[in-house]
Amino acid sequence: MDAAAFLATVRGAVDARLREFLAGRVEEARRLGPATGAVAETVADLTMRGGKRLRAAFVAAGARVAGEKIPSPGTITIGAAVEIFQAYLLIHDDWMDGDESRRGGPTAHVALGRRLGEEHSAVAAVLAGDLASAWSRTLLGDTRSVWSHQEERVVLGQILDVFGGAPPSLVVTLKTTSYTVLMPLLLGLGTGPAFADRAPFLAYAHHVGEAFQLRDDLLGLVGDPAETGKPVGTDLLRGKRTPPVIDALDHGDDDARAAIEAVLGHADAPAAHLRAAIDALVSCGAVERAERRIHAALEHARGDLAAAYCDDEAKDLLVGLARLAAERTK
Repeated sequence: MDAAAFLATVRGAVDARLREFLAGRVEEARRLGPATGAVAETVADLTMRGGKRLRAAFVAAGARVAGEKIPSPGTITIGAAVEIFQAYLLIHDDWMDGDESRRGGPTAHVALGRRLGEEHSAVAAVLAGDLASAWSRTLLGDTRSVWSHQEERVVLGQILDVFGGAPPSLVVTLKTTSYTVLMPLLLGLGTGPAFADRAPFLAYAHHVGEAFQLRDDLLGLVGDPAETGKPVGTDLLRGKRTPPVIDALDHGDDDARAAIEAVLGHADAPAAHLRAAIDALVSCGAVERAERRIHAALEHARGDLAAAYCDDEAKDLLVGLARLAAERTK
């Protein structure tokens, strides 16, 4: 089964479900007043603005493992819920990080600041994220236990990410892996035989989550802003020690370390210094080594599925989705 075609099919169905659901919620919010309308419209806009729908595809892939040859309306609705949940996390994450662009447009707190006044941007962003979370639960229905457990892990991971002091691998396990791969996959699996033996899928999700986050780190350093929808180097300027940065500081020469440390955590660093730091990450081999780690994680993910309770076609689909997640350019 071609993973790209599968993703396109799921994306089309999920987008249609999201448009239907969000239209009703936005209209209801507009009737309550201009502020509620603005917040609801901002959530809907971000949700529909160019998402890859990889998480929804992992839901559908889990359902395929459980026996669904074609994603059912229920599976598509759960996928839509996961995508709104992603919007909730992005809204809060962007506000906490002070990011100004997302998916080729303004982040939620920036957009709401323009509409409701800069003095209300932070409060409005928190409320927008809360609204998206509520909407995702409305769509989810009764599928609660997996969702609640993984959401707890995501929040704990975000706390560690914001306040530091934890190994990046732990943050990735709690945060990225939980809501990008594991929760969608387990929701799709449901409670059938495959769900009963979750060990292969837990291992698979861990390795795909690692590859996904490493790709995200690299796109933030050497990606094309026209494709990613956000500028490069923001993690460096915020002082975030992503795995490629840690690698470069550990293994780069004195010049490379000096170039990186000149901008690490310095939000007002000149653009030329930022460019020099990124060049140093490339020249010292940190970017190439991260690429090798991504490849190794994908190979591990493929091996994890050997013991999984599913047919070869479903395994091929999961391998294909893992590659799409890890080799993306935005």
